[in-house]
Amino acid sequence: GCGVQGEAPETAGRKTGEAGSVEGGRMSQRTALEDALAFQIKAAKLPEPVREHVFAKPRRWRFDFSWPSFKLAVEVEGAIFVGGRHNHPTGMMADMEKYNTALLMGWRVLRVAGPHVKSGEALEWIEAALADRIAA
Repeated sequence: GCGVQGEAPETAGRKTGEAGSVEGGRMSQRTALEDALAFQIKAAKLPEPVREHVFAKPRRWRFDFSWPSFKLAVEVEGAIFVGGRHNHPTGMMADMEKYNTALLMGWRVLRVAGPHVKSGEALEWIEAALADRIAA
């Protein structure tokens, strides 16, 4: 794949008024890593993903990026090196429930962290996963 590296401008990948949304009283903020990955996906001319796609209703689970027609999702795991939610036992258990439910529903979920986005490796994984589904 052709990994586009570098940081995205703060507004890359956003449409007007799309910085965050309020659903059920919770604010969903896009991270700089998500914006960088969105910039890379666009620069690589991959199909445009759906951001913050809700699946498994009535649950409020969302995928950071998804391609519903390909049943492919990407989760950008933030704060893994500083003891964030994903490193706490309760957060890990919640993630297991979410990702296992997604798997049982036929989704493939790529989990990526900052170093994967910054190196271009996350983009390479996405390209490979999309190519696999497009060829199928």
